[in-house]
Amino acid sequence: MSNTNWPGKALYERYLGYFMPSGDASTEHRISVANLVIVSMMGALLVPAFVAEYAVLGMWNLALPLLAVTPFMLGAPLIYRCSGSLALAREIFILALFGFKTWESIVFGGAVSPGSLWYIACPLMAIMLGSTGSALTWLAISSASLVAMQTAMGDNVHFTVLATAYPHFAYIFSLIGVSVAIALFLALIEMGRRDAFHRLEVANHTINELAIRDALTGVYNRRRLGEEIDRTDASGNEAVCICLLDLDRFKWINDNCGHAAGDEVLKVVAATIQQEVRQQDCFGRYGGEEFLLLLRHTGIEGGEQFVERIRQRIEALQIPSLRDCARVTVSAGIAERRAGERCAQTISRADAALYAAKEAGRNRVMLATA
Repeated sequence: MSNTNWPGKALYERYLGYFMPSGDASTEHRISVANLVIVSMMGALLVPAFVAEYAVLGMWNLALPLLAVTPFMLGAPLIYRCSGSLALAREIFILALFGFKTWESIVFGGAVSPGSLWYIACPLMAIMLGSTGSALTWLAISSASLVAMQTAMGDNVHFTVLATAYPHFAYIFSLIGVSVAIALFLALIEMGRRDAFHRLEVANHTINELAIRDALTGVYNRRRLGEEIDRTDASGNEAVCICLLDLDRFKWINDNCGHAAGDEVLKVVAATIQQEVRQQDCFGRYGGEEFLLLLRHTGIEGGEQFVERIRQRIEALQIPSLRDCARVTVSAGIAERRAGERCAQTISRADAALYAAKEAGRNRVMLATA
């Protein structure tokens, strides 16, 4: 259920996956189905213990009925898988538990017998299996059953096991069983809470990433670049170089090699540049076939060397979809932020240097002179 690893998790997830609904089932429904599987697994642990208890006490009038209702409890996930109805599987499971515990209470002699302790499990299971209405119904049924049993049988309770060597064994065993079940219920709630919180974190992270990433290339988009530029403006007069890189003759590539090839060129070039970018820097798609690279704590000479290395890597790229119909190169303009200058002005000077690189023949890095 949670994002942590624990022994048997892979086996549990494979088992759970067999019963999980396909298609567009809601998260709430999926959680309820997972709870149904876990509740049935709890039954697989507890039922054999109670059968063994009754066998030790020689109470076959309880051991055999419990074995009879066991398939309906342990098979609840299969009932759901075959019928597609979570409500049907839930109610069959709870009805089987309630029916047996009512019979057990009658056998033991009244409402204060060990079996009546388990009535509390019926509404709890209904809640865990996705229905508050069912929980309220079973709470009313359980309460009415206790009142009816007490009214019909009175206080003349004669536990069959009192004559055995361990007169309180059955009650203590049932109390332990209820305690284990409630503890598992609470653990189930906590697991569900942690899983929901983890899923929410993942969803929020995904949403945030979608908001700041370019859909085609996966690098930062113009919005995220704008945020970094604003942060740089507010950071004072640290050394900053801004570089604009523009793919050469990209329209020709689109027109002659196809838009699919053009998209691949953008992705490969973006990935190539991203590999060179340091953690302190910021890189993204500025628009169309143009990229912006913000180099922090870097002077103009260091920026020029850095971008020249990128230009050479791009020039050496071999992109299969181009089929030798074009060579990929970039032109770049670099400007270092001046004291008191805002980044928008630095970008404007870098853009002028980029224009000069294009005019000088493309596939080159030019420094801002003005």
